[in-house]
Amino acid sequence: MNWNLTSNDSTHVRNFDGVDTGNGFEIRQSSNVSFNLKFMSYSADKCPFYKESEEVQSGLLSPGYPRNFPRNSTCEFYFKAKDHAKIVNVRFTELVLTPRDEVTAYDPTDGHVIAKYDGTENLLTSMTSKGDPVRIIFTFSEHLTTVGRRFKLIHQALSPKKCFVEYVPVDYSGQFSSLNRSCEYKLYPSVPMELTFESIHVPQEGTITVFQSKSLLNYLRLLGKIRSEDTGRTKYFKTIDRWDFDTIIVRTNATNVLFRMSFKPFISSRTVILQDSNGTLLSPYYPESYLRDIEQVFYVIVPSGHVMLNFTEVKLFGGPYSNGMLTIYDGHTTSESAKLGYFEGRSPIVVPQCFLGSSNNITIKFLCYPDVVSGTNRFKAVYNMNTQVNFCDDLKWTNAHPERKLTLPGRTTKYFCNKDYLNPDIYNLNVGKWVSRKCGLYGEWEHGATLMCKRTCPKLDEKLKVNSTLRWEYSARFYFTDKPFDGTYVSFKCSDYYQWELNGPQTITCTSHGNYSAAPPTCKKRPKKETGSSSSSNAWKYGAGAGGALLIASIVIAVLRVCFGSFTCCDSVSATTTISMSGLSTEKLT
Repeated sequence: MNWNLTSNDSTHVRNFDGVDTGNGFEIRQSSNVSFNLKFMSYSADKCPFYKESEEVQSGLLSPGYPRNFPRNSTCEFYFKAKDHAKIVNVRFTELVLTPRDEVTAYDPTDGHVIAKYDGTENLLTSMTSKGDPVRIIFTFSEHLTTVGRRFKLIHQALSPKKCFVEYVPVDYSGQFSSLNRSCEYKLYPSVPMELTFESIHVPQEGTITVFQSKSLLNYLRLLGKIRSEDTGRTKYFKTIDRWDFDTIIVRTNATNVLFRMSFKPFISSRTVILQDSNGTLLSPYYPESYLRDIEQVFYVIVPSGHVMLNFTEVKLFGGPYSNGMLTIYDGHTTSESAKLGYFEGRSPIVVPQCFLGSSNNITIKFLCYPDVVSGTNRFKAVYNMNTQVNFCDDLKWTNAHPERKLTLPGRTTKYFCNKDYLNPDIYNLNVGKWVSRKCGLYGEWEHGATLMCKRTCPKLDEKLKVNSTLRWEYSARFYFTDKPFDGTYVSFKCSDYYQWELNGPQTITCTSHGNYSAAPPTCKKRPKKETGSSSSSNAWKYGAGAGGALLIASIVIAVLRVCFGSFTCCDSVSATTTISMSGLSTEKLT
């Protein structure tokens, strides 16, 4: 095993362990090199080992590395800062243990355990003492192994202001205790993690802040805070499932801020089955808040009859971009068609609220979205077996039919209009489709909208579209519609008033028999008006040109002469009866 020192190591102190086959060192130096050497001898199976830590990092290998520690043995390493005003930081770069092996790091200043783990955990660990020493004890079992018992570590003396602890879980789980001062703890997981904080003690004005960060961008995302009111409680956090958020950071800001944190891989979907005749259903970690970005399914099964579920507490976080959801399904399914109801964070939540299954099985799904940083997410419900159920009979509404004849309490039944009928209620969001009513838990219908089905009339669009000049619209009493029904008016007009005029009624009405009160009108073209100076302002209306106007004037003069002359024809015959206006041609005179 060879080590090389260069000019970069000048003025520094370097430590080396040469425990291997043989019992000596060979040191080779070039010219103009000077150094002071201290050395000591020890046996590979003897403990303890004492190491002095300085500001420059020093490496240490387990005795005989890469050979294993002997089994069924104990070994102790004691690290002490050369400058007593500094603290000691120790970080494992390799740690290989077998089942039932134990490693415990103590802070001799107060006897506090800095970290403790065994062969079931494989952590690369950084630990910082409160004072200038650190004591690490390795206890090895009798377990035979081909994997090994060995380690590599780096130790260094730091300023007391720099307190940090690092964990890199190679496998999946671990735990550690906090130090009794302001400190930063870093965890480098490779999978989404679930964090549990226990033995919490936070004084007034103290906090434990949990972040997840992007190391490359130095970006922090808040997962949550633990304050003085959380002392004695257990708090839970869930990391973000994003590859670029690769570091978990826990910061304490005062002395006497204590906790013990355990971590394990997060299981995104969990199933809980309850099979008693009655009991209580609680959200995970109740009364603490549910973890964010989690989905959990619960199956409540009673021995027989119908299962009744009564929610007595539901608290969900709801924001502009996040919304906690609690959905209840009938039976052993999460199909949308089996949904009985739901609670969501953005909407007002009313409890208690009961749900009754059509069988002895009911399903609950809880979903908390990843953007939920603060707020409460939890629920509580009691369930029991119900063998006596009062159904609701269908409501007898005219020209309507229900989707089912009998409705189970707690269920909602839709009512539909029969064929050729619709519901024209403008305040119902399901205009022309359906309204729903809910059956109460005791077999009575709850109050709600009523379906008023009215007979429809065929739309005129297809029938009249050949007449491109005619325009029409359907209107009820206060609003327009595109579905004509009993009482709807159809208003008509021609597309160009100056060229076309209506020939027929201006409005017709849809009747209760499904037809209209009259035939639709048509548009006829207006005659063109002459622009000559000799034309009368009204003569064109009757199809008379200049010659026609002179003819009419001569007739009128002749009649006047007769009436006011020696003849008395006007006494018995009027002008209007003598000359019929209907006999005039409406064609333009040429």
